[in-house]
Amino acid sequence: ETELRISEFSLAAGLFLLHLDLAAGKVHTIQYKNSPDDSAWIELTRFPAKLVFEHFVFADEIGTNPRRYYRLQIGENSVGPP
Repeated sequence: ETELRISEFSLAAGLFLLHLDLAAGKVHTIQYKNSPDDSAWIELTRFPAKLVFEHFVFADEIGTNPRRYYRLQIGENSVGPP
């Protein structure tokens, strides 16, 4: 399988957990806002492009922000021969 897939998400012990199957050959970036009215998205993490499909579990501590909005951006292929 080579396409991005969100296989599961949950809240547990103050953590937001996101299970991702990352697409091969793509850069993936997770960003958040604390309010939909915030003008800018804040980058939490970036996954560099890999040559193969990969499963990953992302965890974010919620802290004092019980409402947080996330998005996942997918970048262009940056792996392989030029």
